[in-house]
Amino acid sequence: MSYIPADFDAPGLSRSARAASRSRSAEHSALIRRLKLAMNVVEDLERRMEVKERWTQDNAKYQDAEQHTRNRKFTHAVDELEGLVVQRIFELSKANLAGTGMLVASDS
Repeated sequence: MSYIPADFDAPGLSRSARAASRSRSAEHSALIRRLKLAMNVVEDLERRMEVKERWTQDNAKYQDAEQHTRNRKFTHAVDELEGLVVQRIFELSKANLAGTGMLVASDS
């Protein structure tokens, strides 16, 4: 027995459906290649840096690094806010409006 590729084509599939299927298959293959390349890059970097153990989410060092990242983002946001406040104060002082939004206590 011998078969040809046409023997395996579904008779009901249109050309556009077959083209879409081939396109998805090609995209899938490309993503697999990119994943393998990225894994090779990571493994090479770990080898060069002499990494002996990969961290998991349960690892204390992983949790410390994650907390540090969260704190760094918060600190960066506070620094940015502080810069905006200082910028606004300078803008108000240039317009001689600095302190105009302050509430003055009455002597009652």
